[in-house]
Amino acid sequence: MKLLFFLFSFLCSVAYGQISIQELISESKMDSEGFEIYALNKGFSFYKLVNDEDFKGIAMFNGGEDGNERYLIWYSKFFNDKNHSSYQTANTSELEKLYKELGSLGFKLDRRGEFEEFYTKDYSRGKENVAIFIKTDWVEIAYSSSE
Repeated sequence: MKLLFFLFSFLCSVAYGQISIQELISESKMDSEGFEIYALNKGFSFYKLVNDEDFKGIAMFNGGEDGNERYLIWYSKFFNDKNHSSYQTANTSELEKLYKELGSLGFKLDRRGEFEEFYTKDYSRGKENVAIFIKTDWVEIAYSSSE
C-alpha cells in the first residue's frame, strides 16, 4: 500500500510540478551536482548560491505563471543538520497532499505556532524533521535530519 501511495504521489508531482516529501528527503541526501541535475530535469533553473556563516546551498527557481513560483533549495550546510532541503511555492493548494503524505510516511505533528507572519507546523520522525511555514499566498516545506 505504501508503494502504491508513493507511486501516486510521484506521478502527481511530475504531472503538476509539485514536490513530494519523499522527493525532498531524497534531495537532501544528494550531492550538489546530483541536486542540480535533478532540479534541471524537474524544470527548475539556477537562481542563486545561498551562502552564510551558518548555511550554504544552491537555490533553483521555476517561474510558473499566475503566482505559481517555486523554489527548490539544497543545503550542503544548514546549522548542525546533516541533511537539509526546502521547497517553496506560491501554490498553497499543495498542502493537503503534503499533510497526507507526512502521515503515510510516519511523521507526527509535534507543534503548531507562529513565526513572524507565518503559521508554522513542525513534524518529526525519529531524528528527521519537517517544518511547514504557511502564509495566505506562500508555503515553505523544510526537511532536516541530524543523521
